[in-house]
Amino acid sequence: MSYEEYIKKLDELKLKAERAIIQNLPDLERDAEAFLVRYLDEHFDTKAGNLLANEVAAQGLGNFTDIYLQTLTELESYQGTVGQYLKNFKSIGDLMTEFQADNGVDVKQARLGAVQEVVVGEIVNQYSENGLNKGFVQPLREILFKNVSGGLNKRRAIEQLHDYIASGKDTTGKLGQYLTQTAQQGVDSYSGAINTRILQTFKIDTLLMSGSLIKTSSPQCRYGIEKLGGIIDRSDWPRIEKIAKENGLIEGTTFDTLPVNKFHWGCRHEFTAMVLDASQRKNLLSNPVNN
Repeated sequence: MSYEEYIKKLDELKLKAERAIIQNLPDLERDAEAFLVRYLDEHFDTKAGNLLANEVAAQGLGNFTDIYLQTLTELESYQGTVGQYLKNFKSIGDLMTEFQADNGVDVKQARLGAVQEVVVGEIVNQYSENGLNKGFVQPLREILFKNVSGGLNKRRAIEQLHDYIASGKDTTGKLGQYLTQTAQQGVDSYSGAINTRILQTFKIDTLLMSGSLIKTSSPQCRYGIEKLGGIIDRSDWPRIEKIAKENGLIEGTTFDTLPVNKFHWGCRHEFTAMVLDASQRKNLLSNPVNN
């Protein structure tokens, strides 16, 4: 399998994993909003259509985070979506193993199982209480608090909560934004962790950088693609590190952790560990996979 074929298949599998989340967002948003409306009905009093700031409301706000988090993560639509997303990781791992085998590297020696387990566990954690609470539920509770403390109209409060949760014609609701961003970070972390383990196990000194540049690409990303042709050797790292430290390098990033940390927060480039001979290097420089 050539590097070009590998990157194409990897991109397809990553997109498939992300779509497992995106395609089910309408159902997730509907269920998340429906429970929230029920919660308002059951835990808050109204007078003349306005929410009352009383002891009932204080108790409802106090219990909101725990109850809403538990209910949301136990929804059939939520569990099914996250489960389907994680199933795609096996295909990504199998592809990476096949590609390295075709290039003479037996990744079984790297004992990837523990690495994969840690990454999947962290992704599940982000999709459960820790990440979901900070990224979605706490801001939702803040909106609810402002409506209750201000004694605002219940109908208007529901409209505000709907706008926060649900995707509109031109915008993505916060639930969709959080789940999609976590999906993107998850697949990148998964492939990145495997590449880092391979890099360290086999003492490989070359990373192949793939992915397009955009108008806002960082100087270090531009240097890697425009100046180095997407072939990052360990000897190139001091120069890149110097550029990157001035433009958003994650603290503690080294050549070995580059596949995980990448060149900066939000960087979507892929860094693949690979042993290159002279002919492969020449071919890659003359036929770059980057657009």
